Order: sequence, then structure tokens, then C-alpha cells
Amino acid sequence: MVTQDISRGIELYREAVNPARLEVLKLRGDPLAFTSARGTWLEDQEGRRFLDMVSGYGTATLGHRHPKLVSALRGAMESGLPFTYPVGVPTVAGELAGKLCELAGGNLRKVYFGNSGAEGIEAALKFAMARTGRGKFLSFSEAFHGLTLGALSLIGAKQFRSSFTSLGVRAEQVEFGDLDGLEHCLRQEPVAGVVVEPVQGMGGARPWDGDKLEELSRLCHTYGAVLILDEVLTGLGRTGKWFAFQHTGEGFQPDIVVASKGLTGGIIPTCAVMMSEEIYNSVFAGIGRAGIHASTFEGNLLAMTAGLAVIRHIEENNLLGRVSLLGETFRRRLVEMQGSGKGLADVRASGLLIAFSVADELYKDEPLWGAAGCRHHLLEQGVLANLAAQAPTYINLTPAFTLSDSDVDYFFERLDRALL
Repeated sequence: MVTQDISRGIELYREAVNPARLEVLKLRGDPLAFTSARGTWLEDQEGRRFLDMVSGYGTATLGHRHPKLVSALRGAMESGLPFTYPVGVPTVAGELAGKLCELAGGNLRKVYFGNSGAEGIEAALKFAMARTGRGKFLSFSEAFHGLTLGALSLIGAKQFRSSFTSLGVRAEQVEFGDLDGLEHCLRQEPVAGVVVEPVQGMGGARPWDGDKLEELSRLCHTYGAVLILDEVLTGLGRTGKWFAFQHTGEGFQPDIVVASKGLTGGIIPTCAVMMSEEIYNSVFAGIGRAGIHASTFEGNLLAMTAGLAVIRHIEENNLLGRVSLLGETFRRRLVEMQGSGKGLADVRASGLLIAFSVADELYKDEPLWGAAGCRHHLLEQGVLANLAAQAPTYINLTPAFTLSDSDVDYFFERLDRALL
């Protein structure tokens, strides 16, 4: 039973989960708990309402507690089917996998389901090792791929790595966009795989140029490295296409694509690792290796049901077109504010993965300044936003695809006030 005693729940969290997190929230003036979540709005324990421009780090693509998604999950729970499958075949997983392969296209023909984006990256690293017989990986500056050991190996940020003496996977970072540096590393030593976000999320919505992505693909092919796309955040419509790599030319073919956050609408955790037949056959090569990589909750009923419901709703309501339209609206209005001298220094928008940098001198006489100050003032105005962890001079926005026109107007009214 979910406790309705919010104060007691907060104290139990302090005692048994993460007291430091509570202290950070208090220092920033953030709500400690939310008591209501509907659509694009949240309400905290004090009755304050907030427009949610974070949406569970981009997971709640249809908004909170979308009725179609809740109904689909209720139907699955009442169906009598098992939730997990220690023996037998989760047929709904086959249905979702087939749909994902159809949406991704190209040579992505097989899917492995896991529990989170980081777990999906871990699987991708293993599969690349199996395919190549190599153990080294390359990634790019300001990337974020998760906080498990293998995924953490791909990240250069000291705040995430400093406490851990060994990360388990050999990896080297190349400067974002530096293909000469990438080729130098590929020449120096055999590389199992190159891991790249088509649009960096924690890097402040920083997109790769399409031509550079195509050249990156060519380099991977030339040097026998597996091309792994981290679409944990961008997959399932965030940029206005089903996958961000689809903004690149038709000749661009990744070997592995990892999707997670938006796949189940922020209700049930899961990930999908889509791969080519060649990658699949190097891992699950015959009867004796059918279980060489697996997960207890792989293909569970609720996650697969949620995934199908999310895709169906996006298709039936043309939400990809809506995401593209909203993205252009945000870009245009942010650029207008930038030109008005409000203190915005840079604007980026790939669909509804949006970021804008804030001049450091803003709020310079306050405890929080620059982007952190802007985030604080937005919170005071009733808007939840994030800092880009790998590019903290940027405010990151990952709102729901169901954001209304009035929500957009509300955001810009509040941002105008927050910028003083």
C-alpha cells in the first residue's frame, strides 16, 4: 500500500535511502515530494503546482499518468498472463520487438530487452566485444551513457568517476566532433566499438552534424569497430523522428542502437537494444548460447505492454509531427529572447530536446548565478527545469510530447520573469 503520510515517507527516505539527496533538494529550494502528477503538471506536498519541463529526465513522453497508458497496463494486469517468464516465450516481447525493428529500419533486425538505459549500454559493450574479439571502446567528451561500471567507463566527468578505482572496461574519450582524433585512436589500437549520442543530452542538447555522423560510420566500418548509438534519451520520438539517427542520410547504418527512457512513457523501466543480424549471431550463436546474455525481467508483460501503448498513441496522434512543431516553436521564441538582451547566450533544439545557455553574470549578486540561478528562478515561477550535468552553463528541457500551446506560453511567460 502506498503511504499517504508524506512527512513520514520523507523521514523514512532520509533514514534508509539517501539523506544527502534530501539535503541537496533543501539547499536548492526544490520540492521534497510530489503528491499529484497529471499530464504536464505536478503538485507538491504544499499544494504548489509546477509545469514539468523535465518529465522524469525525458521518460514521461505522454505526460504523467496518461489515461491510454494506464488503461493498457490495467488491462495487462487483469489479463491473467504471467508478468515474467522464467520458462516459455513472452509473446508480447516479440510484438514490441517487431514494431521497433520496423520503426528503426535498415539492418536493425533483432532486439534484446533489459531494464534500463545503462543496462542497455552494458549489453551493447558486451555484444561489440563478442562481435570483434576486442576490448577497447571510444566515446566523446561531454557524453553521458549511464553510471554502471561499463557505462561509466565511457564518461570523462570526474564527479561521476572519482570514487571508483577500477571501472572494468577500457575506454578513451575523443573530443566531440573530432573525427581526425577518432581515426588516430582507431589506427593506434584495435577498437571494439565507438559509442555516440546523435544528440548529446547531458551535454546540453548538442547535436552531431549529419555529414560527420556519416563519416564516423565510415571510419567504424573501415577499422572494424562496432558503431553503437546511445539513443537512451533521443529514441522513440524525442527529436521528431522515431530515432535521432534517422535525421542523417539513408546511408548511415548503426550496428547497435540502445533506446530506453521514452519507450514506456516513464511508468515501467525497460530498454531495447536493437542490433544487426551479424551482432546477434556473434552473441546468441545457436542453442548452446541462447541464454548467454539475459535478465530476470527481460520482456516482462507490463514493460512490453507499455511500450506498445506508447508507440500506438504516438502513431495515432501524429505526435512526431507535434514534437517537430513544438521544437521549432521553442527554438524561435528562445532566439527572440536571446536577441532581446535577456541573457541567453546560445540556443539548441532537436525536437523536444532543448537547451539554452545563460550568461554567468546573471544573478551575480545572488547565492546562485548563471544557469543555476535561472533554474532557481524558474522553480520560483512554477517551472521545473534541469541543468545539463556535463555542460552546466545550459538549462536542459525534456518536456512531454503532449505539451499544450498554453503550456508553452506559460513557460515563456515564466522564463521572461525569471530572467528579470
